[in-house]
Amino acid sequence: MTDKILTADINNLQKQLEAQNAQLKSHVHHLSSLDALVKTINEAQDMDQMMENAMNITLSIFKCDRAWLLYPCDPNVASCQIPIEVTRPEYPGAKKLKINIPMNVDISKLIRKNLLATGPIVFGVNYKNKITPIVAKIFLVQSKITTAIYPKIGKPWLFGIHQCSYAREWTEQEINLFRDFGQHICENLGIYLSHQELQKSEANMRAFMENARGFGIYSAELAEDQPYGSRILFASPSIKEIIGIENPEENYNWFKNIHADDKERVIAAHHTSRTTGKEFDEIFQIYHIYKREWRWIRAISSPVIASDGTFTNFNGLIVDVTDIKLAEEKLQDYTVQLKIAKKKAETANQAKSDFLTNMTHELRTPLNGVLGFAQILQNDSLSITERQHGLDVIKQCGSHLLDLINDVLELTRVGTGRIELYETEFYLPLLLHKLNEIINIRAQEKEINFYVKFAKNLPNLVFGDERRLRQILLNLLDNAVKFTDKGSVTLEVKSEKLIVKNKEHKGEYIDSPQVNLHYSFYSLQFLIQDTGIGIPPEEHEMIFEPFEQVGKQKLETKGTGLGLTISNNFVELMGGKLYISSEFNVGTQFWFAITLKTLTFSPTNDNVKFTKNIQQPIVLPPLIELEKLYELTLMGDIDELEQQTAILSKDMKLKPFVNKIRIFIEKYQVGKLKKWLEGVMKDDG
Repeated sequence: MTDKILTADINNLQKQLEAQNAQLKSHVHHLSSLDALVKTINEAQDMDQMMENAMNITLSIFKCDRAWLLYPCDPNVASCQIPIEVTRPEYPGAKKLKINIPMNVDISKLIRKNLLATGPIVFGVNYKNKITPIVAKIFLVQSKITTAIYPKIGKPWLFGIHQCSYAREWTEQEINLFRDFGQHICENLGIYLSHQELQKSEANMRAFMENARGFGIYSAELAEDQPYGSRILFASPSIKEIIGIENPEENYNWFKNIHADDKERVIAAHHTSRTTGKEFDEIFQIYHIYKREWRWIRAISSPVIASDGTFTNFNGLIVDVTDIKLAEEKLQDYTVQLKIAKKKAETANQAKSDFLTNMTHELRTPLNGVLGFAQILQNDSLSITERQHGLDVIKQCGSHLLDLINDVLELTRVGTGRIELYETEFYLPLLLHKLNEIINIRAQEKEINFYVKFAKNLPNLVFGDERRLRQILLNLLDNAVKFTDKGSVTLEVKSEKLIVKNKEHKGEYIDSPQVNLHYSFYSLQFLIQDTGIGIPPEEHEMIFEPFEQVGKQKLETKGTGLGLTISNNFVELMGGKLYISSEFNVGTQFWFAITLKTLTFSPTNDNVKFTKNIQQPIVLPPLIELEKLYELTLMGDIDELEQQTAILSKDMKLKPFVNKIRIFIEKYQVGKLKKWLEGVMKDDG
């Protein structure tokens, strides 16, 4: 009994070992078969050889009669082809027989079934999937396996093997091995198809680049051992024509002819691009050695980023944009000219419309003086002295009217409505005395007091624009009297000596070779105070706007509202600022400060003779401000130039320089201003 049990156990163990051995052999066969497939595929030099090697090893491993690939595996095409097949000599296939497979109903069903399947499909007399009669008849097929494969490129393929010699039944191991064969063939087919597409793209791109006209294409790689850190890999023939260099393949040639104004910028941008991967996009001038002229070039390049995020080379495009740049410059010049013409037209139209209204206000003040003394002179009881005094005042008012008319003529010539300062010698105490006489008449008519307070250290002979200063004070004093019904109006003038400068001036202003000039600068503070109706705080800013009259005065007075606007503009033109302090129904104060100069001179000999008015030397602003003005002049930006000079005019030392700039601006002489600034910066440098 024991021997029987032992014998049975031994038999069972032997069967298990045999089964395991068979399974191991099957697995080894599976792996060795795949290894053989991989080796024969790797030996191929191109896709056709790869497919032929794969079909040969398939025919050998599966011991079948025919192995083939069909393309495309698509039921919607008109027909299919067998690009590659390997057969036993006695069983030629469609390729050997040169048969084109039409897309009939049977073939369409076969393809659709494979596309829907998740693995290989077996066909034969012993399977539910039968072989179609026409295939069996033409190709003598009795049994087959097929599977759809999907390379990365293009449409699906159909991979299959035929058994023609007998109705073969395929084992599970054979079906699994066929499935793995299909996967390997699919992967390698995708690689070769991708490589083919890449070669086609490269060929097309190279043909495109070599035949490019009007633009050039290049490729460069990073190379720290080369000039400028890069090496040209490819440059289209048009590069030589566009940038005019002998050997585009030599990187150094690309940079040596760049204009000096652009070279540093272009090299810096190139360095940034090759060290950071940032896109390079620069426009610059380069000297074309064949055309013997400077050409404008735009160069653009982008890094080629690898899958790991690194980059080693760049692809670029070069275009000649000279015609575009010239067109842009012409358009810019035209735009500047159009802007200047428009500004001149607008300014002239505004000036024309403002002239009469403006002058009506300005003429009223001296005319009041004339009419006032004319009424006084009608009194027969006046003494000769009193009559003479009245005539003198009328003469003074007439002189002021003549000055205003001269201003109108000046504005008409300039055509802009602006007035520039004209510095002359005048006696400051005499000017204040004349103002006292004119305003005192108006004050007496309204039965209010008019006081004047002058500092003892007021300079006597000064340089400045007497007419504009008189006009400012007349406007402010006339308004103060006009809006004061009781109390008083006061004019107070203070003086503070600022600096003393000694300068030597040669020949430009005098006949003799040299004279010593001594300047003294005084800050003059003018205060006009009244006890009139006052101005509410919320209306303080409005009163300096043209044609604005505020508060009670708007209802009770006639006038255009230009007086304070004109006065404010004149004060700013003289380098000062007009301030206001007012309390409603209490009174108003206006004050401003300007700087005037006095002058004494000591000639080096007795024959010195002045032929022109002594002019204040021009003090230049810092070089950075000069460069800013020069840049604005190149751009033709008149508005920004005016704003910049207004800022500089706050420094009294720069006043002559600012006045010189304003003369050019007012006459729209942008070209002359550019040349003058170039000379100034050259001398200053």
